[in-house]
Formats: sequence, structure tokens, C-alpha cells
Amino acid sequence: MPGSETALEELTCRVLGHLVQEGVVAKIADDLYCGGNSPEELLTNWERVLQALQKCSLNLSATKTIIAPKQATILGWIWELGSIRASPHRIATLSNCQPPKTNSSGLLSLLENAVAGSESKDTILWTEELNSAFTSAQNALSTNRSIALPRPNDQLWIVTDGALKTCGLGATLYINRNDKLLLAGFFSAKLRQTQRQWLPCEIEALSIAASIKHFSPYIIQSLSTACVLTDSKPCVQAFEKLCRGEFSSSPRVSTFLSTASRFQVSIRHVSGLAILPSDYSSRNAPNCDNPACQICNFIHLQEECVVRHVTTADILNGTVKLPFTSRAAWLSNQTECSDLRRTVAHLRQGTRPSKKLTNIKDIKRYLNVASLANDGLLVVKRNLPFTPCRELIIVPRQVLDGLITSIHIKLDHPSCHQMKSILQRYFYALDMDKAIESVTSSCHQCVSLLKTPKVREEQNSADPPETIGSSFAADVLKRERQLVFVLRECVTSYTFTKLLDTERHHDLRDAIIQLLAEVHPLDGPFAVIRTDPASGFKTLVKDELLARQRITIELGRPKNVNKNPVAEKAIQELEDEILRSNPSSPVLTPLTLSLVTARLNTRIRNRGLSAREMWTQRDQFSNNQIPLTDQNLIIAQHEQRLKNHPHSEKTKCPSGKLPVCPDLEIGDIVYLRCDLNKTKSRDRYLVVAVDTPWCNIRKFIGSQLRQNSYRVKCSDCYKVAYEVSQLENIQRLLPHSDDDDDERVNDISSPPSVPVIPKAISDLPTLPSVIPHQNTQLENVEHSLSINSPDINLSNDNCEMDTPEETCIDSQENELNFSSDLISRTDRKRSLPKKFNDYVMY
Repeated sequence: MPGSETALEELTCRVLGHLVQEGVVAKIADDLYCGGNSPEELLTNWERVLQALQKCSLNLSATKTIIAPKQATILGWIWELGSIRASPHRIATLSNCQPPKTNSSGLLSLLENAVAGSESKDTILWTEELNSAFTSAQNALSTNRSIALPRPNDQLWIVTDGALKTCGLGATLYINRNDKLLLAGFFSAKLRQTQRQWLPCEIEALSIAASIKHFSPYIIQSLSTACVLTDSKPCVQAFEKLCRGEFSSSPRVSTFLSTASRFQVSIRHVSGLAILPSDYSSRNAPNCDNPACQICNFIHLQEECVVRHVTTADILNGTVKLPFTSRAAWLSNQTECSDLRRTVAHLRQGTRPSKKLTNIKDIKRYLNVASLANDGLLVVKRNLPFTPCRELIIVPRQVLDGLITSIHIKLDHPSCHQMKSILQRYFYALDMDKAIESVTSSCHQCVSLLKTPKVREEQNSADPPETIGSSFAADVLKRERQLVFVLRECVTSYTFTKLLDTERHHDLRDAIIQLLAEVHPLDGPFAVIRTDPASGFKTLVKDELLARQRITIELGRPKNVNKNPVAEKAIQELEDEILRSNPSSPVLTPLTLSLVTARLNTRIRNRGLSAREMWTQRDQFSNNQIPLTDQNLIIAQHEQRLKNHPHSEKTKCPSGKLPVCPDLEIGDIVYLRCDLNKTKSRDRYLVVAVDTPWCNIRKFIGSQLRQNSYRVKCSDCYKVAYEVSQLENIQRLLPHSDDDDDERVNDISSPPSVPVIPKAISDLPTLPSVIPHQNTQLENVEHSLSINSPDINLSNDNCEMDTPEETCIDSQENELNFSSDLISRTDRKRSLPKKFNDYVMY
């Protein structure tokens, strides 16, 4: 055909464009390929091609026209009678590998039972019989070179693997057709030596991305979701996080696995012993010296496209340039903003808008500070001391929030002040400070670390008990690898202690019964013991043995910091007494603990009496009776607590600022003010019920919602600021019927079910425990390498190959039943050069 490459491309599109859209003709490089699913269809399609060429007065060279060839080479692939032979990047490397010399070979390292008792440096003695058997096995493998061509209705299985030591990638493509697993292709490639420092999960993620991209033509045309099988659990977990909208801690893994989202494939885990072909291909990838190799170039580009980690300090120091500062890209964004286009027009014409126009405030604000750069970009010039003049790029309003959010995530969530310092170096936007504050306040990670001001918390006390000896508080003291159970009576502050072996519920139950058996009345109100919600105490809430002893456990609210103040005060006083008794001997004995507890009960309290005197109503020195009544002690203690509440509130919050009660709704995500500590950020909670001034919340752990519900005050929570579109609010307030809900539910399509991994891939290869000869190892490896391949029997006496009656790949079946339903392009008008007006368009 006459003309250059561009003219040839335009000519073929004009003449055969409709046939290319229908899938009748394929245009690859400088060649045209006409095909069909049957000889009759091929004849009809060929006739249509000739008619289109004849109407345009185009002739075909007889020497360059091949009709129904038995073999054709297309882009390095050899097509022959419905089968295909791959290039060196796609062949099974076992067909041309050398016999392994030591047990450290990648092939033999998987056969642990076969090489048990030998070291990795031990050499393998290859006799003539073993060499003959190995050569016969390779010859048998080379005879089965045809692979099945995937059809749109086939289920695709891509088995990948990556080798860190040898820096290689390997993958095998299988298809599931008519409940049979057929081999459909190989892939292997060599990596750079610098990638030896990568983590194994990053190599596995790169092999997944490269394999998906390599087999992407089949994935795009497939009607079912392709599945990628890998032996790397971190990659599978990272893919699951990616499906939930989260990112892996490794930027390489997140970047590589994003290819799976682009092609809508699923990644699942499979045992490493079940993927011998891919494993060996990755360990023995062929070297490629072609600098123009597309496969090698793609892998290198994948390595360079990883999102690099940038810190705020690097940008402020000037060592790293801020991302998203391409002037050409911002010039295109500015032309899409009507206000900036009008600003540029005023600057070029040297005019100003009329003062009567009051609805263009943004344009007037831009004209006060903006100027045009040499490349036509709208900038703001800023002069700083001891630095050259900077040109700040003006950011349109409609992209400002997206830019700030991207930089905020890119720089690993800097503070609001740091964001202002960074953006004001490179960008200018109207109301930038407000936008930065809005983005920072709506970021969950930043809100979880927010330092909230102290507010006045309302102090209250429970109702006083009816009698002494009916209300207690208990907790466990941990010191010097010892457990001390502390039990205190709430009115008199009389304390009981006991050493524990463990914190299990039966030890706690025994300690409670032993300490209260002699002081608790046999018939009277239940003894209520206030505890924290530890697992051991939770089990005792409905304990039958405690119920028979008329003892019940009352758990404090988990999210209440002051849930068990009496027991915490008792532990604090007990620790002080232990330090006063014998500081040189920190380990407690039962005798020492008894003496310390007795001394604690003799300390004079603020009511002028010790706990022992109030409990026994006798003088602790003379043992004379003291005229006291229980009701007077109970009422005096309760009145003193109520009187102390205002002073306690003022001491804890001198400013007296009242807490703000947010307007909570079911489904809101909130944080608790009291959850922040030095080692971790606040946990995230979901509001499940609201009963003002209380609400019930549930905790998020990662991406899972815990079952336990916590009851907290609404004033103790604060929620993340978010914006809901006005249209969404209107739709939420509009009345709707149940019929509309049913129709809406029916319109939602359920996700496709995940296919079951074929047993031929998921099942582990059976490895013999005792191998009499070395060649039997090769036999098992060959059997697991090629599924449905000819059976190879290796022995010292003879080497023969048995061909099964039904082969895995039928070339005629591939030619007759292959469906070529392609996705047609959308019709669009094209302007053609005038030199093609002489040709007739079919």
C-alpha cells in the first residue's frame, strides 16, 4: 500500500473501519487478519473484505496474501491449528532447565520429605540412567506445547509467585471449561538486582500486578470475574483492606494491588506447595537482553510508579518538592474556571470590571493580587526576606478542597498550622485558611488526636446504703508480680485484703466469700460489690454460688473514668502503707499484708474516727464502746460528699467551661474525650442508640464493629464534622412508602459469588516419604507442573510416555466453538484528509 505509516493507518480505518468494529478484521501493525468461527463464516468475512477493497480500487498482493494457513506468527506468538506456542517469556522453564546440582535448588526445596536428612550443599550424583530419565522428561514436556485459548465464558485462574533471591516473577494461567482445568499460558520475567532489598510481600505484589497486566486482554473479554491465586497472605490481606477503602502500610503493595481494582479481579490465597509451575518459573526466569522488550519495560515502569513517602519536614526544609505543582496541569485547570478565565482576560486587556457589578467579588479579589506568568499561568508573586521571588499558583475554588485533601493524606496528616505553612509556599486560593480548617476538622485521624479543652463535669453520688456492711468496692492490686485482692466497705472504709494466685473468676469468687463470710449478715439485704468491668468480675455477675451467699456484683460503666473511686482510693492508701512498713522488702507475705491492712484500718479519717472504730464502734486503744449510730454515719458521709461536689468541679476545671452536648443521631461516628493517651489515638465509635442525655455506642476495631455496647453521656462524645449535600437531605426528609423501598432494594444488584478454587490447583501434591531414586523426584514435579499433561513414567529400567485418551486441548474445538463477541466501539465522526476523497466508504 502506498504512503507512510500514518497514511496507511488512516486508509485502513476509512476502508475497513466498520469490519474492525464488528470483529471481522483485526489490524495489527502492518498486517490485516481476517477470521471466523467456521470455514463458512471465514469465507463470508473474506468476501466482505474483498468487496470493501474493490469499491475503493485497492488490490492485494498475491504473494503477501495467505488464505487459511496452518501456521502463522503474530507478535512473537506461533499459531498452529488452533493452538499457540509462546515466546521465551511465556514458556515453561522446566523444558530447557539444567539438572539441579545441589539440594538447594528451587525445585527440590519443595520436596522436604524427599531430601530429609541432607544438607542444602549436598550434591546430587547424576548417573547415566538419571540423566536419561531427566532428558526423557524434558522431551515429553516439550511435546505438549499447545495451550488452550481462553473464551469469554471461561473462568480464568492466574497463579502467581515471586522469588526474592533470584529476583524473578512467574505466573500460570488456567481456564475452567466444562468442569475441566486447562492450561492457558505462562509468564515469567527477571527483576533488577536492586530489588533484592524489597520485602517478600512487595515482590509478590509486583508479580500479581505484572501478571494481571500481562493477561489483561483475556481478563477484559471474560464474562466472569478472574481470580488471582497467590501464596502470600500479606498480599491477600492488603487486597481485602483495599476493598474496604483502606490502604496497606507498604506504598509498593498498595500501588501494585491497585491494578486488581482496575481490572476487577479477586485475589485469594493458595498453598505454596500447590503452585509448583509458577514457583519454578519465578526462580528460573529467563534472561532478556532486548532493551525494547515491552514486558521488561512494563515491570520497570511499575517499579517507578510507586507512591513515594514524603514528609512535611522535607518540604519545609526544601529537600523535596511539593507534589501536585505541575504548571501545565494547573494551566489547564485554570482555563476550566470561569472566574479565572475572566481574570486573565482583564489582565491581558488591561481593564477592570465595572464598580456596579456586585456579583463578581472573587474576580475583583483575584485582580488585586494576581498577575500573568510567562507561560500564561495565573500566579501571585510573593517576596520573602533573603529568598528569591516566588510565584504562587492560583487554585480555583472548585478544586481547592480536593487539593488540600490529597496533600493532607500525602504528607501523612500534618496539623492545620503545618498545612498552612506548606500550601502558602506554593499555592494561593481565596479563603484557603477556612478550607484547610474544614479539611483538617473532617479528617478522622486528625480528629482522633485532637486535644480537647477541659470542661466542667457534673459530680454526683449514688444513693446511700441502708445499713453498714451492705455496700462494698473491690479491685486487684498488681505489684512486684503479686496480686492483692482489696475489698473496702463504702461507709466506714474498713478494708479487707488477700493474696491471689490468678485473676480468674474462681479465685476472685473464693476471695470474696472468704472475706465476707464472717461480716455479712445471714439474713438481710444483698451485699453489693462495686467493681470495674474486668473479665473475671464480668463472669461473677450471674454466679450462683455468690447468689446463695447473698452477694451480687455491680459493674461500673467501662467508659467512665471514675467508675470505681472507693476501690481506687483503697489501693492508693494500701500502697502508701506498704512503702511505710518495709521499703527494703517489696515482696509481700501473708503476715506482712495482714499487718499493713490492720495499720491502714487504724488511720484516723476526716470524721475523727478510724475505719476500725467506725466498723466495731469501739475505741481502738481502750476497746471501750463508742456511742455511734449507723444512720448518723451514713447520712453524714452522704451530706459531706454532696457538699464537696462544687469544689471538686471547680478544682478540676478552673475555667468553669460547660461541655457542649452534640446533636447525635443513630449512625454517627463519634470519639470520646477521655480516650486519648500517650501511646495511642482515640478509638472510633458508632452511635447505635440515643436516649438524651445518654447514648449507646459500639467500638470499631480496624474495620470490624464490636458487639459490646457502651453507655456514655452525650456530652462526653464529639463527632467528626462532615458535609451532606442539600439534595441528599431533601431526599431523606421526603415521605416514602414501603413499595418504594421494595423497588429500590430490587434495583440493587448483588455482587457475583466467588468461584470455588479447582481441586487441581488447591490440593497439595502428594510427596512420597521415601524416595528410592532421584529421578522419582523429577517425576512428581513434572506431574504437578502440567495438569492433564501426558503421564511420564521414569524408572531406572525404562523411560516411556503414556498419552491419555482424552487430551486437555482440542484445536478443532477451539476453532469451532470460540465466541468472538467483542465490545463494539461507540460511533464517532472523524474528519478525514482531502486526499482520501477519491476512495468510496463502504
